[in-house]
Amino acid sequence: PTMIDRFTFSNPPESICTKLNDTDHTIIIVVLSRALNFDYRLAIRATWGRNRKLPTSDIYIQTIFFVGIDDDLQSAIQDEQRIFNDVIEIGQ
Repeated sequence: PTMIDRFTFSNPPESICTKLNDTDHTIIIVVLSRALNFDYRLAIRATWGRNRKLPTSDIYIQTIFFVGIDDDLQSAIQDEQRIFNDVIEIGQ
């Protein structure tokens, strides 16, 4: 088994790469985050981690967040996922 086989994923986005039909190339940035760090994720989305097409190229940048499962914050994470569609919960 590979390292990825050790993890379980819940609450994945419908489609991580939302712009694949519009561009030839996509760069996916994976950010590891604690479930309670909602403000940090907002700051990343608003700055260097915002999803965008690079000017004068066919490259689209897509940021997703891997968040550990936290039973106390489960509802908040699900709400965040519904709004931004970029959060994947990971358990081991």
